[in-house]
Amino acid sequence: MKSKDSYRIRRNTGVWIGLILLFMIRFLWAVPFVAIPLWVIGVALLLWGCWNWTKFKGRSGWWMLWGLLAPIGLIALAVLKDKYVERA
Repeated sequence: MKSKDSYRIRRNTGVWIGLILLFMIRFLWAVPFVAIPLWVIGVALLLWGCWNWTKFKGRSGWWMLWGLLAPIGLIALAVLKDKYVERA
């Protein structure tokens, strides 16, 4: 079992880097051989960050799919009730 802090750090890393990459793609669509791999990496990092966010909140990993509806899905993840139980 991982600590809540490790989920928080990975959540921040995945969500922020994923969002930055997805934002950068707006300027790179003219170069598809660069934009498409960045899009795949950005979505993967965003989903990984959202998976860590759901684990941070003590929820099932399936809640990460809300991240695909960014930014509305990220708001939904932010307001989820925290059910995390610290185990010894």
